[in-house]
Amino acid sequence: MTRHNVNKSPAIRVVMSLAMATFMFLSSGFGTSVAHAEEKIVSYKYKTSDPGSISEFKKLAEEGKDLSGKTVIISTNDVHGAIQKYPYVASLKNFFKNDLHSDVILVDSGDFSQDKKEKGNPGADSAGCMEKSKGFAGVLAMNAVGYDLATLGNHEFEYGFDAYSKNAPEAKFKLINSNILKEDVSKTLKDKGKKGTLSLEDFKSIGSKQYLCDANYLYESPSSDLKIGFFGLLAPEASTKSSNYKILKDKALYTCAQNQADELRKQGANIVICLSHLGLEDSVTDNRSIDIYTNLSDGDSNPVDLILDAHSHTLFFSGEKDEPIMSGEMLLRNVGITIIDNESKTIDKRIIVPLNDLKANLDPDKDTEEAINAIINKYNPDFFNQATGEAPEAENKSTVTDIITLYE
Repeated sequence: MTRHNVNKSPAIRVVMSLAMATFMFLSSGFGTSVAHAEEKIVSYKYKTSDPGSISEFKKLAEEGKDLSGKTVIISTNDVHGAIQKYPYVASLKNFFKNDLHSDVILVDSGDFSQDKKEKGNPGADSAGCMEKSKGFAGVLAMNAVGYDLATLGNHEFEYGFDAYSKNAPEAKFKLINSNILKEDVSKTLKDKGKKGTLSLEDFKSIGSKQYLCDANYLYESPSSDLKIGFFGLLAPEASTKSSNYKILKDKALYTCAQNQADELRKQGANIVICLSHLGLEDSVTDNRSIDIYTNLSDGDSNPVDLILDAHSHTLFFSGEKDEPIMSGEMLLRNVGITIIDNESKTIDKRIIVPLNDLKANLDPDKDTEEAINAIINKYNPDFFNQATGEAPEAENKSTVTDIITLYE
């Protein structure tokens, strides 16, 4: 056996040491997110966990057990045009509802209206329908899946405020956000925040018409007295591309979040969840999801029970100190599952499941698949042509016609 000389030059030893250090760091339970198609630098030491699996839930069903008495929240984020994967999300929702008899809520934390681009073109994971439809295909696809709730991401305004205004009313799911307000209201709140005179009372007089959309949503369980409050936040560095609406940040953002949590508790919410499109990027320190949670903390208590995060395209399960914040990276590569006990009104379990695990355990929902294929055929038939050589024909053409409303 040949023995190689290990007496490398100092420069080579430095390079090898750096490589080993990087490998050891990325292999640990902590992580940093760097560079997808966009440069999103995250130095914050979030925690990951072993990926979950649907197989454990399939085993329950096989044993004749179920999750009745539970509410399951399925969460996605930063889908960025990967709508061809949605049939597995629909199948997951149906599985928990029909096979395990739980209440199910399907939510998204934003950026469902833009393709993830690589070198100016849609990446391999995106179906390439968003630009051609001005984001409308994202809304159509989510309607087909059966989403219940979503917050706004910065890319919901990718094609201008007018396009958003045309798309939003077509959503069959609830859209929420609490830190996009009319310009004059936003300016007043920001100025008071800078001066240190901002209080919760300043938010109580804000009317619903001052918000871009509903500020929050109170889910009431159909099978128990459980109530779950949701509110949404958008990253302050984003733009609505509207001269009439502005985004709160810093002190105003913290007070906004506190106000939403308080209001939802007053409405009877047992659990409060923030659908956050804030992320963990270094460039927005003080306005990250972890900053919101930390600033709302009062010793051992916090008015927010869970933050379902987005925007930085980070795969993580909790904060550095086990703060209940989680995100599934992007492009439907992962799906979050949160299980709540209806009687104790507490979160029993949280896991993040890779899409490949869903594919290994569940068949795609056929109705959703047909609807999604029709949407792709309408806006980017080349997606199928490149992948298979031909686009699939829809079996129920009348249903497909109902699903697709032309963007005109």
